[in-house]
Amino acid sequence: MTGRRRRGPNAASRAKGRGGGPVRVGLVGAGQQGRTLGHALMEVAGAQLVAVVDPQIGSAQLVAAECHLPSSAARTRIGDCHRSDADVWIIATPPNAHLTNFAELLRLPARPRAVLCEKPAAWSLGDVTQLVSLAKNSGVHLQFGLHLLSAIPPAVLSWLAAGGLGRLVDVAGTWLRVDGDPDWGHFRTGHCPGATFDLGPHLLGVMLPVLGRRSPICAVTSKMVSALATPLLEGGPIRRDSSAEIAMFRSRPGGLEGAGTLSVAWSGRGTGAELTILLRGTEATFAMHLDEGCGDAVVRVRVDARSARATGVAGTWETPARECYIRQLITLVEAADAGVAAYVPPGARAQDAVASTRLITAAYQSADKDGELISW
Repeated sequence: MTGRRRRGPNAASRAKGRGGGPVRVGLVGAGQQGRTLGHALMEVAGAQLVAVVDPQIGSAQLVAAECHLPSSAARTRIGDCHRSDADVWIIATPPNAHLTNFAELLRLPARPRAVLCEKPAAWSLGDVTQLVSLAKNSGVHLQFGLHLLSAIPPAVLSWLAAGGLGRLVDVAGTWLRVDGDPDWGHFRTGHCPGATFDLGPHLLGVMLPVLGRRSPICAVTSKMVSALATPLLEGGPIRRDSSAEIAMFRSRPGGLEGAGTLSVAWSGRGTGAELTILLRGTEATFAMHLDEGCGDAVVRVRVDARSARATGVAGTWETPARECYIRQLITLVEAADAGVAAYVPPGARAQDAVASTRLITAAYQSADKDGELISW
């Protein structure tokens, strides 16, 4: 498996919806992310977008038209979609609406088989836990939208989660976004967080499956830098975290041991974004890099073997970021058809969303207490 390779076009999905036809998909949220997912869905064979929901009817109608749907497919409320018979739903609304949206979907006459919920899962650990509990109790397959995980070959993901890197020597993740303003003030209340909640789940989606299965993170310390949120809310100036440095720890006999660092930043200057993840172990090194600075965004994944036991998964993979969205949706419709979570990459599963939110929540608590160690 050594060498350099570019992963090809997505394979056609063979999943079937109700009645044996295409898997029918509904979309909640017609903003930028919703439009991206709607367009990507058009390239997934065996899936058909049938409904678009957004409080702004004009936004819903625009996405419906771009996806070649009649204007009647656009709705302002989930409750108005009782005749859509959608097998699958995508939630791409602001995080403070995710729990409410999911509960509304469960009340539809045709209960969804599967739901993709964009990240962050919610703004509080309590809401994320309740969201996951609702999915479990209702029997609805739930996965979270960390599309960059789709750039990692499934065999490599499984190898990472099984401890293929050996003893971890260095763990580091950095995400710098510089494309404009994060719009922190549009839909968040005065106490909602900023960059760490926006960007942290991407890094943790890769790190936690490696760290969490064999040696769970159980404590953090953090330092954060804040910046004024824009546009300003009615209540006046509100500050959000614009960058953070988070040190992670795991339990060892006799105390805690450092488990790596996590850095996030949103500068609001320039264009593009850059993500880097490094996991260095005694057997191999895993690196992941996304650069949106120029041209089409490409995700590069590299595994360098440090021992003979790791040579079977060594190599380099390049995947256009747009293709990552398509692959993510393929796993969703296939999971809906099979009714199992085996298709979902580690990091996008329900338990990982809970673990990620718990760690990020603790990081904010540590920052509020001048870098005090927070454990759980």
